[in-house]
Amino acid sequence: MKRDLYAEVSKRIVAELERGAAPWIKPWSATAGMNTPCNALTNRPYSGSNVVLLWMAHTAGYRTPRFLTFKQGLPPVRAAFLNRFISPSLL
Repeated sequence: MKRDLYAEVSKRIVAELERGAAPWIKPWSATAGMNTPCNALTNRPYSGSNVVLLWMAHTAGYRTPRFLTFKQGLPPVRAAFLNRFISPSLL
């Protein structure tokens, strides 16, 4: 017989509600930069599949969950623009 996951989850939620617990309240603190991946410059938390990928990087040896994009990690480059102008009187 095939498992009915929807029924199992529904039964568990109803049991938790009857017990007096609110199962939709997360028991941990999700502070950006403390335990969830965030951007090191903007302090904006990452979302979606980026969270999972950065958690995997964190378990691979990174000490803090603060990350940069590739372009943010590059040193700033000063650009100089040269405008060439020839006076019509010299032609």
